[in-house]
Amino acid sequence: MPGILGNLSVLTPEEERLGVAVASVNQTYVNEHHDDSIEMLAVDYLAARHETLDLLQQFTDDQLTALAPTVIGDQAAGDLFVGRAEHAATHIVWIEEGFRWFPPLTFYLLVSKIKSMRTQANTAQQIIEVALGLMIERGYNAFSYADISERMGIRKAGIHYHFPNKSDLGRSVVAYYRTLAQQGLHQIDQIMSEPREKLTLYIENFYRQMKEANFFCLCTLLATELPTLPECVRDEIQGYFCEHTAWFATLLASGRAQGVFSFGGDSTIKAQSVLAAIQGAMIAARAYQDPEHFRTIALQVCADLQT
Repeated sequence: MPGILGNLSVLTPEEERLGVAVASVNQTYVNEHHDDSIEMLAVDYLAARHETLDLLQQFTDDQLTALAPTVIGDQAAGDLFVGRAEHAATHIVWIEEGFRWFPPLTFYLLVSKIKSMRTQANTAQQIIEVALGLMIERGYNAFSYADISERMGIRKAGIHYHFPNKSDLGRSVVAYYRTLAQQGLHQIDQIMSEPREKLTLYIENFYRQMKEANFFCLCTLLATELPTLPECVRDEIQGYFCEHTAWFATLLASGRAQGVFSFGGDSTIKAQSVLAAIQGAMIAARAYQDPEHFRTIALQVCADLQT
């Protein structure tokens, strides 16, 4: 969940002032536990708030809704933590010792903030996924926020809230695609051990995406627009190619060492040429509107490597 929500423990200046305000009204605790200053309690409050946010990220929205009205002084709420009864006793103690820092209103604010950030994160992710489809369909320069607005049924202002500029959105889309691609390479490495099988599966994966969903490699398509793209988008695209070149170089070097691939020269240079051939086959397949065109060429590239 932290990867989706980001770092919730980072306080804004307004939230820091809230910490001091909460501390200043809790005179009873100050009198009992602190002889130094209100500021000392504020520090403790903010530390407890960090821990609370980290823990609350484990909850679903439904659990948060159920927990909020009962958390102060209600031991039964401990059962809601992570949904595991065996941890209930520990969590009850944490509730009694931790949540005593928070007046009910403050706790509601924390819960509301998390739920709001989840909603925003979900909306941002939906925007990225819609933009990904549009960029594969039309390219970077030929889609607009109006297209996203129409497909999602949201106002353009809502898109600008998450991505103020088109370059921000473009960078996020390519970064997201890079993550998906890296996961795909990792899965191939986990599923297959033999270099020829890995290369074949790489090709077949793209073939199925083209045939079943008309889904082409985003970075291959955007590379044709590279001179007109914002620098931040170009950097992400180049990062994608560097990652795939490194993966291919390792694959080819391993295959040559095992005697299943035969080629001369440096494995990185060969990786660049193989990757370029596969990407070229992809562009040709789109031009011919025939995924079989890609598969035939790419598998021939694979066959040419074999001894």
